[in-house]
Amino acid sequence: MIEAQKLFKIMSEFDYGWIDKAGHKYINQIAKSKFITDYYLQNPKDIDTTKIGICWDQVEYERRFFLKNNIPHKSIFIVYDDGVKYPNHTFLIFKSNQKYYWFENTYSNVKGILEYNSLKDCLNHVKKEFLQENKLQNIDMPIYFFEYEQPKYGIGAIDFITHCQKGIKAKQNFENLDKWQ
Repeated sequence: MIEAQKLFKIMSEFDYGWIDKAGHKYINQIAKSKFITDYYLQNPKDIDTTKIGICWDQVEYERRFFLKNNIPHKSIFIVYDDGVKYPNHTFLIFKSNQKYYWFENTYSNVKGILEYNSLKDCLNHVKKEFLQENKLQNIDMPIYFFEYEQPKYGIGAIDFITHCQKGIKAKQNFENLDKWQ
């Protein structure tokens, strides 16, 4: 847990944003049409220098750390397929001493390392915060969770979303995601 706290301290200095293919930074803004065509997933080594990333980039930065430190972890993609805005979020969960931890550095209302007794409790809390963060009070379509493997760095937004949705789709009780190596 101490290692994760050190990582969080480092990442607290990161800006929320992205860099386009020409090297321009967009801090706290997505500019959807430009984002779809010009975003690319940064390599964690690049984030060491740029200190900027949206949740997609930052989860890859986190993944590198947890892999290096042999800490069981999962990267999760949550998405509400509304057919219009397609709100989504990626985040990392790790497990230590029979507890589950949500490592979150990009949400405005929730930042930190949050502890849970079960994966189900953790993911239900993420869902609640996801709804609040995206102002989705009256939704009529389901929200999906996918556990995804490391994507190829440098891919664009559409390829990243496609990659995530090829991962393990969570069942309603999340039991199929509660397998750890």
